[in-house]
Amino acid sequence: MNILVLLPSLVDLLGGMEAFSRAFVKALDEIAEEDGHRVTVLALRDTGLNPLADRYLTRRRTSYHGFSENRFHFSATAMLHARKADVCFVGSVNFMRIVRLLGPARKFLIVYGTEVWERVPHLNKRSFDCLTGVLAISDFTRRQMVGCNPVSEDIIQVFPCTLDPYYEEHVQRSRSLPPVALPKGKLLLSVSRLNDDRDTCRKNIHVVIQAMPQILARVPDAYYVVVGEGGGRAKLQQMARDCGVAGHVVFTGRVSDDFLPQYYAACDTFILPSTQEGFGIVFLEAMYSAKACIGARSGGIPEVIQDRRTGLLFDPNDPGSLAEAAIELLENEPLRLAMGGAGRERLNANFKFEHFRGRLQKILRAAGLGAEPDQIAFGVGVQA
Repeated sequence: MNILVLLPSLVDLLGGMEAFSRAFVKALDEIAEEDGHRVTVLALRDTGLNPLADRYLTRRRTSYHGFSENRFHFSATAMLHARKADVCFVGSVNFMRIVRLLGPARKFLIVYGTEVWERVPHLNKRSFDCLTGVLAISDFTRRQMVGCNPVSEDIIQVFPCTLDPYYEEHVQRSRSLPPVALPKGKLLLSVSRLNDDRDTCRKNIHVVIQAMPQILARVPDAYYVVVGEGGGRAKLQQMARDCGVAGHVVFTGRVSDDFLPQYYAACDTFILPSTQEGFGIVFLEAMYSAKACIGARSGGIPEVIQDRRTGLLFDPNDPGSLAEAAIELLENEPLRLAMGGAGRERLNANFKFEHFRGRLQKILRAAGLGAEPDQIAFGVGVQA
């Protein structure tokens, strides 16, 4: 089987979508070795020169090409390779303009979150007629896409995210590195990009900073550690000063993959108050370290965090509920340990790379047998 994959980026950009794409390509590369497929990966925004790509594909049965944002060259190459493709995975709804030009291959669109949570202007029913299936990273994304766009629910399956295939290696290496310097006390941790005002507001790091006075009134030795870098950092630092909590908010900047597990291991509770997450891979990283998680009751997050079992969900319309959730976990060690353990069990039962790879292999084998869309789409869900 010849498989074509069209991605916005694989290794040159950072973010949840790119993390998903790297796991997807790694899984395809392994499946290709096992089942005898040929895979071609085209990444619009990559240069094609980043050596990190060799970590996720062996190049024995998988080829990879970057196009430095040359859309014409990308589209022309996609149509050329599509002539021999049996299956095509389309990694962005923005590529739907060329999907009808990709020949008779079975085509699967991958959708992540906000890009399909509202009406996509250039899409109509004819845009989806040529799709065999749609892979949505959460049931929330599936429901939103159906509610806002002319696509049938029957062709959409939930295909959840996973940890980076090499995450356990990073954990092992982190244990041999010098310990990171962190304040002594109860630690809340966020791991997030701080790219600009829009991204900073979307991730809602500022909501935790604004809640810190209320948290400190009950937990005086609480600290909020923010791992990540970007243009929004200065504004958040000023907000911490304005709120009088600068001494209890630590900005680490960007942290390497090998040091990052130390931050998860050291924290007492992980928190990401984002309201626009299709899934939230960072929650899986926290669950790996058996940490109770706090997230918003919004987007795909309730499908990752089980409220009052693996963590706490707060009402995004009630900022005070975030502070109460943080206080409850920071004050109650047995509760957060129990929730952290349940989170690790949930990760192991549903979201390990082996599960991700197995779901993808089932889809490919069904597609290769000429199965109908509903036979391909169902039977690989996640336990509640």
